[in-house]
Amino acid sequence: MLTLTAAVLLSASYGYAQQQIAAPVPPPPPALVAGVPPANMPALPAPVPGQPGPRIPAGPPVPQALRALTTISGRVVEYTANDRYEYDGFSLKTADKTISVKFPAHLGAQLMKAAPKGNAISVNGTYDVTPEGTAFRLFSLKAGSNTITDNAPPVDQNPQGEQVRNFSGTISELNHDPRGTINGVVLGSKTLVSLPPAAVEQLAGYLKIGAQISGTGIKRPVPSGVVTSKNVDVTDARTLSVSGQTYLVN
Repeated sequence: MLTLTAAVLLSASYGYAQQQIAAPVPPPPPALVAGVPPANMPALPAPVPGQPGPRIPAGPPVPQALRALTTISGRVVEYTANDRYEYDGFSLKTADKTISVKFPAHLGAQLMKAAPKGNAISVNGTYDVTPEGTAFRLFSLKAGSNTITDNAPPVDQNPQGEQVRNFSGTISELNHDPRGTINGVVLGSKTLVSLPPAAVEQLAGYLKIGAQISGTGIKRPVPSGVVTSKNVDVTDARTLSVSGQTYLVN
């Protein structure tokens, strides 16, 4: 009896093993061979004599190493400031049109002294595309006997470290970048609290004129040579408290 039972068990185990071995195994994916497309990839149409072949998407544009300098002349209409209230451009009235001229903000003090509003000047530079449209990028400016060239900003001999400060107040204005997107809030016309796009999007329902906010941030000093249109402290927010909740600003 024991011998018969053992024989039955051995036979069942052997049959199960045979089924496992015989079970079909899915074939591996076909290997990719250089120059040979996969079987399920639609074939490209055959080239037609006398007609161009299939269009291959072009790569990113290669930046130009050289751009021709151009000289324009006219009178300064007015100086313009960026979204941080730093003067970095002016309107130039030529013989037939008005051109927007952009310059590095650290040249503001020199340019506004040498070429105030209404002065006749000539500007050497290149045309450039900005968020506001096509502008003329200044390389050098000549006003009378004065010539100002776009050089690196001066090195601050007494650099100020990051100043952590607290802020609190009522939103009096929403600040916008050149594209019209909100990038900060102004508190009581004295402090511009700069915010990253993600923070503005998350708190869109709370960042309204008249709302109360507070927080901490890094006060940004005005660089040497920069002239501002308003006496406003620029602070990059690090924490922000609104409607009873405090957030870490990344």
